[in-house]
Parts: sequence; structure tokens; C-alpha cells
Amino acid sequence: RWVSCWESLTIVNSIKWLEILRPTLPVWLVLACFCCVSSVSAQDDRGAAPDIPSGKGINVLLVTVDTFRPDHLGAYGYGRDTSPVLDSLAADGALFEQTMSSSSWTTPGLLSVLTGQYAPSHGVDVRGKTLRPGTPTIATELGRAGYVTPDILYLSSIPNLQNLGLTSTYADRDQYLPNGDEVLFKALEAYQDSLFFIYYHYRNLHLPIAPAPPYDEMFVSPDYDRDGFVKDRVRVVRENVTIPLGSINFSPQDTGWVRGLYDGQIRQMDETFFRPLLKQLKDLGLYERTLIIVTADHGEELLEHGFIGHPSTSFRGSAYDELIHIPLLMSCPSLIPGGVRVGHQTQNIDILPTVMDLLDLPIPSSVQGQSLVPAMNGEPVEERPAFTETAQGGYQSTEAMMKVRVRAHRAPPWKLIHSLGPGLDRTELYN
Repeated sequence: RWVSCWESLTIVNSIKWLEILRPTLPVWLVLACFCCVSSVSAQDDRGAAPDIPSGKGINVLLVTVDTFRPDHLGAYGYGRDTSPVLDSLAADGALFEQTMSSSSWTTPGLLSVLTGQYAPSHGVDVRGKTLRPGTPTIATELGRAGYVTPDILYLSSIPNLQNLGLTSTYADRDQYLPNGDEVLFKALEAYQDSLFFIYYHYRNLHLPIAPAPPYDEMFVSPDYDRDGFVKDRVRVVRENVTIPLGSINFSPQDTGWVRGLYDGQIRQMDETFFRPLLKQLKDLGLYERTLIIVTADHGEELLEHGFIGHPSTSFRGSAYDELIHIPLLMSCPSLIPGGVRVGHQTQNIDILPTVMDLLDLPIPSSVQGQSLVPAMNGEPVEERPAFTETAQGGYQSTEAMMKVRVRAHRAPPWKLIHSLGPGLDRTELYN
């Protein structure tokens, strides 16, 4: 068990773990004693999960949602009716209950989804960096297999999201980008007769948390902001893209309306984005032969630790579960049986190898994740520790913040967080 756990600490070659761990090695020894390999299996509603066939001729649609938490979705057991459409999508395919992001801010998380590598390995871990040309991604590998891989991203202009392997720009992208999600719907029409990989990043769960009527009062009392002091805090949350830590003092009593507004945004997304998206896929005859993947870059703190946001909005890096636990849904009726749930810990770096495995394509040797197809088939699998790393202020990091790293090793039931930088060396161990 000790050897297995120690090997898991070397998953990122560029991290000098021994230098990091030397002052806290006794803590790691405690952790190692409890890092057990568990055998788990997935079942669908009808008993043992049938073998998943290879996916020849299957399109791939990847949707990442900014600042998206799984514990606010009905399919994950949430009590509010926030996500009926996404719940139906999950019921049609596979839901992964414990997926962890490689980072708690956008760029490293997205690049890990696309490359199957941890942040220190793909290297795009602070603002201004770019993926090394030739790095295998979902787009490069599917492009080699004959897929069209159009670029419809609004983020493509920044260095962090270049060299993704998207081989051509959708001709009408700039025409439809100003209209938000319309670019995705138009692209699906344009490429419906092609074998495609389309990647889209949905942005509207990000701060400001300001759902439109009627979603703004769907999960909060209509008079939640009647108090003048509360009204000031509500205005800050509803109007600001960033809320630096310490700029506002939240009260524990704010939790109700904060989560109510966040839930309203999820329901608005469910109704105004995912409902028409699934309808269009069905109307175009694509639903049965398209692998739909819904996941996130990272989660969002909603006052669990006294504040709101994530590193790029609060300018404070952390690795608590509300920031790194993300949804992961995969659906393709001709490829994945309905009702599959995988309960053990998985990671966003597992998405690329899973896609390749489902489509019967080779997995690049650069990938650090593992295919989740065996778990979906109900086979016993080894639960691997999850690794996450974030810069102190995410995309908003100053030069000083860029020298700080918050890293976590999550091996249920244990989790160790290590914050290291100039004048900072803090270790937290949780059961």
C-alpha cells in the first residue's frame, strides 16, 4: 500500500515532491497508511451493465460549463428542481458522482479536460501561457481520425486557449459569437452531415450571479433583499465579475439567497440552453449518434468558507471540494446504456482517454488519466488519488501570486492540501 501511494505522488514529473514534502513527511506517512485501493463497479438500472460497443461513426460534442457544481443538480441528489433537462440527459447515459478537476480556475481545468494531463504537465497554469504546439488533445486525435474540428470558442483569442488542435474556424463564428450560445446551434446545423468534434464553453454561471426573471425568484423569497445592508451585498453579487476577498463581509445568513440565485442560474441554463440544445440534436437526427459530454472547468464557493467565487474572482486560491468537485455526464444512446452511475473518484484528465476508448481509437502516451469505460461496464477498477493545483489568484494573479501554488492530493477518505510560496508553507489534512 505504501509503494502504491508513493508512486501516486510522482504523477506530475515537474513537481519536486520530496522538496515539498520534507517538512511535512510525517503527515504524508499518516496519509499513506489510509490510502487504500478500492474496487468499485457501476450498475445500470437493469442490473449488470452490458459491455459498451465501440463508437465508429459517432460525433462528439463537449460542453464545459464555467463554475459548475454537481451538488446543485437533481441527478446528484439535490432537493431543488434545478436541472430537469440535465437530469434526463444523465438518465440516458452515465453519471460520474465524484469527478475532480485538476485546478480550481478555468484555464488549467479546461486544458486538463482537453489534454488528459495535470496542470504542471500541460504547462498552462498561469495567465499568458500557451499549450505547446503538437500536444495531443481531443481535437488533434479526433482530427487524425477524420473528424472535422471547427473552432467556435469565444476564448480562442487569448494565449491560454490556443494550440488546441481545432483545425479550422467555423466560417460564421464571428457573426454569431455576439449572440452568445447561437454560435453552437448554428455550428451544429452547419456540420450535421459531417463527422464532427465540437467543443463549446458555456459562461453564464460565472459571476455576476444574476438570473433573469422568473429564475431570479424561483429559489429565493421575493423579499430576500428588503434589508438595506443585505441589498448592498446582493447588488455586489448580481453586478460584479470579480469580488476580491475582503472587499465585502458576508453573513452566514446570506447563504440562502446566494445559493438561491445560483440555483436560479442553473435552472435558467437548463431551460434556455440545454433544453433547446437537446431538442436540436434530436431534430437534426444527431442525438442517437453523438457522444455528449457535459462537465466543468471547476466549481464555486458559495460561502462554505466565508466567501463567494473561485481564485480568478476572489483572488484567493484554495483546493476545497466546492471548488474542485465537478459534474461529469456522458450520453450517447447508441454507445452508452442508460442509468449508469460511477461512484468512485474520477478526474477530468480521464475524459480524453475515455473518449478515445469509446470510439475505439488509440490513447496518446502523453495522457495521465485513465479510461472510464471499464467502470461504465461494471468492471472492478482501481480508484486512483486525484491531484489538483492552482495559482493563488487564477487568471487575475499578480506576479507575486503566480509564485504561490495550492496543491492537493485527494485519496478518499483522506485529503491533503499544501499551500507553498514566498512566506507561505501551510499544510491541511482532512478525513
